[in-house]
Amino acid sequence: MTFELMNISYRTFAPLSKPDELIAKLRELADHLASDLKKEGLSGKTISLKFKSVTFNVTSRAKTFSKYIYSADDLFSYGKQDDMKYGVKRVCV
Repeated sequence: MTFELMNISYRTFAPLSKPDELIAKLRELADHLASDLKKEGLSGKTISLKFKSVTFNVTSRAKTFSKYIYSADDLFSYGKQDDMKYGVKRVCV
């Protein structure tokens, strides 16, 4: 069995600073990614988030799961945990 590394979804958006705006954007991104995965018939075990601050500092976080994930709820749940852990000053791109 072969596995292919791929970037399935990448979105850039304007800076956000309020936690509720960031959570809403995260939900939107999770929904878009889940839709992209469904269209392509894909799922994955590793999700990566890339944060860019308004001063252009970039931080990446990745998590590998024991099972394949593809649902918007799973993607949102991980992103929300990660975002809250590392702060809302960062903007995901």
